[in-house]
Amino acid sequence: MYSVTDRIKQVKRPSRLIRVSDFTRIQYHDGKELAPNESIDGSLMGRVVDYMTRAAVSGDVRRAFHYCLEGAKYADVIKSRNGVKPHNLKAAELLLNQIRGGDDRSQLCVARLAAYDLWYRNPQAAMRYDIQDVYADTPTIWNIRRMVWRSMNFLKVCGGAIRFDFTFEPHGYTDTISSGDGDFLTADTLWDMKVLRSKPTTLNALQVLTYYVMGQHSGQEIYKGITKIGIYNPRQNVAYILDVQKVKPEVIYAVENDIVCYSA
Repeated sequence: MYSVTDRIKQVKRPSRLIRVSDFTRIQYHDGKELAPNESIDGSLMGRVVDYMTRAAVSGDVRRAFHYCLEGAKYADVIKSRNGVKPHNLKAAELLLNQIRGGDDRSQLCVARLAAYDLWYRNPQAAMRYDIQDVYADTPTIWNIRRMVWRSMNFLKVCGGAIRFDFTFEPHGYTDTISSGDGDFLTADTLWDMKVLRSKPTTLNALQVLTYYVMGQHSGQEIYKGITKIGIYNPRQNVAYILDVQKVKPEVIYAVENDIVCYSA
């Protein structure tokens, strides 16, 4: 059984199904430049901006960092098996309680707390990652603030998020894809946030299309009004959007039966 991201990596020639060029590109401008260098890696920056945006929009910090807390719990379970005294959940709770807003200390705590997400999603990789080494310097903090601001403004332009952190229970998952969660839904669009220095890849496009298909199979009412899929990149302040009616029926069928495997 796979997550959505792991499953689509197995797809040969994903460009035969969907391309980034199929999407309409929309550039936004705020007149601000990001600092060129950051003290945390790109994948962690993506999680930081995503979770901080959820917290800022919803006002519910604990819910926004739910997966990070779950990751800290799992880290304690794994390390206790190796004779290490559990301390990660306690450390994560301390970080969570220090997130107050946009001050520098809060941003450092956000970066370290977001690092626990890796324990939830990829514990093998997390074992090689020392959270205490995570440090958000001044340029990094500036970039976090600016990208969170861009994301919040983008959501306002879209009419606001109706749900963050969406999943596909009860009928969207299969024996092939048993996990996977998306970023946010607006009134008619399913969005995935990608904090990238370059344009999205074909696999990014296939990922968001797979989310759409799983949403339609999930049985949840909220997905019935979704007619578009999109990718938003706050680093470049650019969105890519596609009306699903423009996707060929045979492509939807291939995602349903060859990737998610509803017919299995």
